[in-house]
This record gives sequence, structure tokens and C-alpha cells, in this order.
Amino acid sequence: MACLWAPHFPVQALRRSQPELAELPLAVTAGPTPRDQVIAVSPEAAARGVRRGVTAAQARQRAPEVMLKVAPAEVRAAAAEALADVAYGFSPRLRRVEEGEVWLEVGGVVPRWGGEETLARELERRCWRVGLEVLVALASSGEVARVAARWGKGGRVVPA
Repeated sequence: MACLWAPHFPVQALRRSQPELAELPLAVTAGPTPRDQVIAVSPEAAARGVRRGVTAAQARQRAPEVMLKVAPAEVRAAAAEALADVAYGFSPRLRRVEEGEVWLEVGGVVPRWGGEETLARELERRCWRVGLEVLVALASSGEVARVAARWGKGGRVVPA
């Protein structure tokens, strides 16, 4: 199994649709009001002290230079479809686990790519080509691959 995980998915989805937001300190909120919570932050915003779970007003108070945006449902859906399309290019057997995370069965395609590490790198490369930075891990189960993707540096292979 392979796990493709896009950290800070709402931020990536928004940047994918609005490239001018790339590299800006960005926090995505659940809605447009100051009371709405921050649901995702870019690394640039996190470096300025903004965290998930704070309100938009708290984020603005901590770091006024951080841009607060709402990621529309259609923007997030388009990014999720792009991630799934990449996965379908490798295997028809996949599962959308949550927004920004897909598991796919890759046992049958590993030999075609010359090994698991090469396959993981190719999955990352193809996601990057559609505007998403993902961490990829391969393991004997989706759960183990998920842990490896989230806690590793991506491109990890967990031996059976």
C-alpha cells in the first residue's frame, strides 16, 4: 500500500488555484468571520506563530502580516481530484481517506518501476506536477503507510 499525504492541504489547494499566494504567509480559515478557526497554516505563517485551532482574530493579533483566506469547497475539491487522478495513474484500487490523503494498492506495479523507492519518488514527482507537494510512504498496510508518511520525510518504504 502507498499513502499520498498532502500536508496543509487547504493551503496547498488555495495556492494551486492562486499561484500568486505561493511563499506568502497564509492561514486558511473555516469561514470569513473573525471568530472562525484557522484550519491550516503555511510553513511561513507557522514560523510567525500562527497555529491551527486559533480564531482568525487571534491569528491576526499574533501576526498581522499573515494573509487569512477561506479555501472555497470547489478549490479544495479540484485539488482532491488532482491527487486522486495521480493515484489512479498508478492503480485503480485506491481509497480517499480524508481530504488531502489517498491510499492506493501498488503491489502489482512495483516491479514496473524498478522498486519501491523509485515508485515513491515518481508518485511525489507526479503530484508536484499537478501543484501538490505530498509525502509518500509504502508499507504492508494503509495504516502503517499513513504513519510513515506523516512522521517521516516522505518517500519512505517500511519493510514488511
